[in-house]
Amino acid sequence: EITPTGADEGFMPGPMHLTQAHYHTFDLPPGAVHLARSDVFENQAFRLGEHAYGFQFHPEQTVESFRRWQDARPNSFGHPGAQDRQTQDRLLYEHDARQAEWFFGFLKKWLGAAT
Repeated sequence: EITPTGADEGFMPGPMHLTQAHYHTFDLPPGAVHLARSDVFENQAFRLGEHAYGFQFHPEQTVESFRRWQDARPNSFGHPGAQDRQTQDRLLYEHDARQAEWFFGFLKKWLGAAT
């Protein structure tokens, strides 16, 4: 979910399903601007200063690379917020295109038109 500040800055178009593969959390650094959260983990994205961003999710992941993660870590299912393999597979295919569209748009906005 996008925070009100994230919405004001145009960080995301609204709530999105994004790849995440963690079961840890963190506190925002001093001076950070909170941009996104989830039901399980409050801090999913932040900006520090004008050009540095931190994500607790992985928009760079493709279907193929996420499959490698799933296969390499079969014991990761069952952690807080982790879906079972079937649910992950379904969500991956449902949301991969939108995740990629957002991520490439974010990179273009952040790094410029050369990306």
